[in-house]
Amino acid sequence: MRDQEGCSTQGYSALYRLWRPRRLADVVGQEHITRTLANVVRQGTVGHAYLFAGPRGTGKTSVARILASALNCMAPHDGDACAECDHCRAIAADRFLDVREMDAASNRLIDDVRALRETVGYAPVSGGYKVYILDEAHMLTTEAWNALLKTLEEPPSSTCFILCTTEPRKVMATVHSRCQRFDFRRLTEEEIVGRLQEVCGAGQASVSVEALQAIARRSDGGLRDALTMLDQGMAYATARELSASDIAQLLGTADDAVIAEISAALDAGDASAVFTRVEALYQDGKDLGQVTRDLLASYRHSLVRTLSRSSLDQKTHREGLAKTEALAEAETRIRRGLDPRLALEIALLHILTPAEAAQPKAESTPGPKPAAGRSAAPSGSAVETAAQQWNRTLQRLREISMPLYSKYQLATFEGVHGGTLKLCFRYEGHAQNARGQSELVEKVWREVSGGSVRLAISVRSPAEAKRDSDDGTPTRTARQGTGDMGKGAGEPDQEIRQSFAAALSLFQGSALPSRNTEDGLGTKG
Repeated sequence: MRDQEGCSTQGYSALYRLWRPRRLADVVGQEHITRTLANVVRQGTVGHAYLFAGPRGTGKTSVARILASALNCMAPHDGDACAECDHCRAIAADRFLDVREMDAASNRLIDDVRALRETVGYAPVSGGYKVYILDEAHMLTTEAWNALLKTLEEPPSSTCFILCTTEPRKVMATVHSRCQRFDFRRLTEEEIVGRLQEVCGAGQASVSVEALQAIARRSDGGLRDALTMLDQGMAYATARELSASDIAQLLGTADDAVIAEISAALDAGDASAVFTRVEALYQDGKDLGQVTRDLLASYRHSLVRTLSRSSLDQKTHREGLAKTEALAEAETRIRRGLDPRLALEIALLHILTPAEAAQPKAESTPGPKPAAGRSAAPSGSAVETAAQQWNRTLQRLREISMPLYSKYQLATFEGVHGGTLKLCFRYEGHAQNARGQSELVEKVWREVSGGSVRLAISVRSPAEAKRDSDDGTPTRTARQGTGDMGKGAGEPDQEIRQSFAAALSLFQGSALPSRNTEDGLGTKG
């Protein structure tokens, strides 16, 4: 069934090369594509250009080669290649003159496209079609695409272009409009396990079903990745059955049983057991980024199962959602370059310390100082003011992103009126930087206060920015120790005032106007 034509006969060939499909019927999981292509070949309605898009390892280049074989096959069967004739064998071995496969990542410039375009006008040498396969087509430069556009739109009748890409959004819209697009989907775990069992049966390899399932879960829907991991696992366990723990050891990930133990400890609130397990995984050299993804997948599956029940437990739903969000945030931080161990431990702390338990009591939250002539709110009041909620929102922003906190701590809080959170900046540049992050601030406010607001950012002078908040207290969130005067209701920095007075005395009461009006000390003598 399988032919090793084109692979080295002197050395070992990887499984994904040996098991590359040679016929449309052998392709796994892409029936919507293989059926359409078989129909167009059988009916003789082959398009002049196709765009194959999808994740890695799902069969884009293999199907492109099979289509080229079907178009030039000497004995096609029901629109499919026979994989046995001289033409099919030559195409598989990359020896067929009428089929040219070009790596667009290495040949991406306009000169490469011009060289290709010069050969398009020649008639096929021995087959019925000239087929050009451009792998990683999104890597072509804009100039190269523009040079190819006319040829791609109106090639000779016996010419077919097949563009393969993992990032179709990078392909020009003018190219999309000239091609028939086929989207390759990720394979399911069942489809991958089925093909791996076929491979193991043909090679008489002893592999447990649990090991195949572990490979399928970690292959991200790509059969090529799964075959590569199976190849590595078979080399690891040559004299015995390959187990799921062997796969975890090879990939540097935690065993499924360990993931289940950590999940159970999190559900039980046993912080000691959770962090003991994580420390052991770290000392064993496991990939904590993959551990985070495995935990996230575990809670996601649990949340989906919970939602599918007829009688939904709202508390369980909220807890599962909170755990999933914490781990998803950790996975995002890891992708952005944060240390995987730190990101995972922060997520575990959030899970072990629910938000409602971590929030301080309203009575103990320090509020802003009352302005002169205004009475402070009663000390025993259990109602948290809007100003206090904004202070806690800022602290939460500081935990999430220090640059974001730096932007918003320059704002004057003007209160919440009619569902609108009003902030005032003194400079337009500061306000413009803050406006781009308004959605995140609204989300954090919702987490802190439990209410939804719409953020309104304005730019005014310091005198106009002094507005009363909900409790009648003008509030200014400013950096401490800067001597910021005229921006809030608190007393000015007395030390800076005394130093300035001493300087005036030294210069006999005469001073130049200050260029820095930001510190409120610009004075003429």
